[in-house]
Amino acid sequence: MVRRPTHYQLRNVIDVAGAIYGTMTMLLVLSFVLSEMNPRTFAKAVTILMFIIGSLLMVDGALSLRTAIDRTWMTTRYGTAARVLGVGKTIAGTTAIGLAVIGLHL
Repeated sequence: MVRRPTHYQLRNVIDVAGAIYGTMTMLLVLSFVLSEMNPRTFAKAVTILMFIIGSLLMVDGALSLRTAIDRTWMTTRYGTAARVLGVGKTIAGTTAIGLAVIGLHL
């Protein structure tokens, strides 16, 4: 008997964290637009989300550099292409952490 793929597929932790980050960002912007949220409070919340995505990118980039395997947008890459994307993710994550540090000083 041939088994058909189901709608329920195993997701890795990085994909789940990215989905949660995207949902939280949309909810934050929506709450800022629809409520009387202080711009300073909004900036602090964006800073926290920036720290989360920066940490996520740094971990994903470091794992890509270490293992030479990268999975981005449902595509798995191996070897040099994975390491190049790992370097890019690490740089983007470092930049996001730097912006989070600046945002915490507001």
